[in-house]
Amino acid sequence: SSDVCSSDLVWEKEIIDCEEMFDSCNEIIEINLNHFDLSHVKNMRSIFHDCTNLLSINLSNLDTSNVKNFGNMFKNCYSLISVDVSDFNTSKAENIGTMFYNCRSLKSLNISNFDTSKVKYFDNLFNGCSNLTSINLSNFVTSQVTKIEYMFKDCKSLTSLDISHFIITRPTSMKELFSNCILLTSLNLSYFNTAVVTNINKIFYNCYSLIYLDFPNFILSKAIYMDNMFTNCKSLEYINIKNYKPNITVG
Repeated sequence: SSDVCSSDLVWEKEIIDCEEMFDSCNEIIEINLNHFDLSHVKNMRSIFHDCTNLLSINLSNLDTSNVKNFGNMFKNCYSLISVDVSDFNTSKAENIGTMFYNCRSLKSLNISNFDTSKVKYFDNLFNGCSNLTSINLSNFVTSQVTKIEYMFKDCKSLTSLDISHFIITRPTSMKELFSNCILLTSLNLSYFNTAVVTNINKIFYNCYSLIYLDFPNFILSKAIYMDNMFTNCKSLEYINIKNYKPNITVG
């Protein structure tokens, strides 16, 4: 069938790059890669990008131990209902940015085993995952992260999010980080430090249900763009920004 891609392929040489392998294969609804030997692959960027009708992917037994770049991997896989990445080895990963961007049919996602100790790019990771009801990020290590903007934008079905352990000190932009997370009721950002942030536009924009916000290291001494930060936070009752330091230019 033309709408199914199976993997009874054998390569004589080691593959190290799978970038855009199935990019824009709009008619494929099923992909089975469980026999692919990807043990030497370093780049899987955009491998399923714009597979807009893709319903299921079999990634079991996939060896991702050498992959550094997972960026855009499932970007715009609008129809994907579920994807099992629980066995992914991400110990060498540096980029997982935009990995699940606009996967708007996903309702659950198990990434609890992801090793993010070397990851620099988290930007747009779940942007547009509007049906995702929960995300377990308890094992995420964020000490190397330099890009985090739009990470949870438009996660409209998330009711809770525990990122209280996230240590964020390097990104210069937190633009729209939680924008349109309309069901979130509380956020603990105790280890977020915004001292080097220049752009924090719309970080909590349209967080209608947000009641509690703990953001003790809200330091905006270098911030240039701060518009609409709390616009439409209609339910906000408690906000801890005790160390708030704005960028104020006098004269």
